[in-house]
Amino acid sequence: MQFRGGAQRTGVTDEIGPLGPPEVAWQHTLGSTTYSAAVRSGELVFTGSDTGSLVALSAEDGSTVWEFASGGDISSTPAIVDGVVYVGSFDGYLYAINGTTGDLIWSFDAGGIIHASPLIIGDGAVIATYAGELISVDIETAEAHWRYPIAEQTNASAASVDQIVVIGDNSGVLHAVERETGSEIWQTSLGNAAFATPAIADGVIYIGDFGGAFWAIDVESGAVLWTQQTPDSIFASAAVGEDIVITGGDDGVVYAWNRVSGALAWTFETDDMVRASPIISGELVYVASHDGFLTALNVSDGSVAWQLDIGGQMTSPFAGTGVIYINLVAGEMLALVE
Repeated sequence: MQFRGGAQRTGVTDEIGPLGPPEVAWQHTLGSTTYSAAVRSGELVFTGSDTGSLVALSAEDGSTVWEFASGGDISSTPAIVDGVVYVGSFDGYLYAINGTTGDLIWSFDAGGIIHASPLIIGDGAVIATYAGELISVDIETAEAHWRYPIAEQTNASAASVDQIVVIGDNSGVLHAVERETGSEIWQTSLGNAAFATPAIADGVIYIGDFGGAFWAIDVESGAVLWTQQTPDSIFASAAVGEDIVITGGDDGVVYAWNRVSGALAWTFETDDMVRASPIISGELVYVASHDGFLTALNVSDGSVAWQLDIGGQMTSPFAGTGVIYINLVAGEMLALVE
C-alpha cells in the first residue's frame, strides 16, 4: 500500500468506506503535529509525526504495536510493500523498517530533507529531497540506482506507470524520467510550483499547481491535452474516477472535470481550503477541508452523502472497508466507522 493507493497515485481504493455518517471507533494521540497521512496494511495502521516517530497502531483499537524513532520530523506518508515500511524523514534519511516488528532493516542518507512519500516500483524506492534530487534507491542493497536533478525544496511525491517516473517540482517543471536509468524523457513547464503528487490514468497525467491551474498531460510526450484555471493554489493531489478527475483548491472548492475534455462536471464549496487529497471509494469521494469537516460526496454529481465535523485541520483520508482512518494535524489519529 502506498500514498494515493499505488504507483500511479490515482487516489482510488477498491474498498468501500462508510456509506453513511460514521462515528469515532477509536482515537490515538500522536504526541505532536502531523502532516503524514494514515495508511493501513493488514491489521496495522501506520503514520508519522513531527516527533520524528513512525508508529504502527492496531487497526482494531488504535493501541501502539511498535514505534520507530528517526532523527527528524516525519511528514512523509509511509509506503508498505511486501511487509516492509518505507518512510522518509527530515533528518535526510530514507528508512526501510520491518512492518511486523518495527526493526530497522536499512537506512539511506539522501543528503537532504525528505518531505515526500516514497514510490516503490520494482527494486527501487524513488524519493525527492529538499537538496534538489530525485533518487532511486535499491530496496535490497540500499544503494542509489540513479540521481536526477530537480528543484530544491520539492515537496511532491513521484508517480509511475510502465517505465516512466513523473514528478512536479517547486520550480514549476513536470519531469518524466526513465524508471531504470533516471535519464530524462521530457520536461513540461507548468509555470508555477507543483506541490501536488501527479496522478496517472490511461496514459494521462493529472496535476494542479500553485498558480491555480489544473493540467492533463500526455505521459509519453509531455504534451498538454487540456488545462483549467481556478482562482487560487491547488495543493491537493487528484483522485481519478472512471469519467471525471477530482481535486480541491485553496479557494475552498472541490472541482470535478471531465477526464477527456476538461469540461467542468460539478463543484462543491467548503468554508476553507481543501489541501488534503480526496480519495474515491466506490460511488463516493471523501474530502477533508480546513474548516474541520470530512465530507462524503457522490462522485456522479457532487451532492453530499454525509458530512462529519471532525473539529480541526486534517491530512488526506485513508478508506478501508467500512472505515476511514484520518489524522488531525494537531496530532490525533481517528478511526471512523459506520
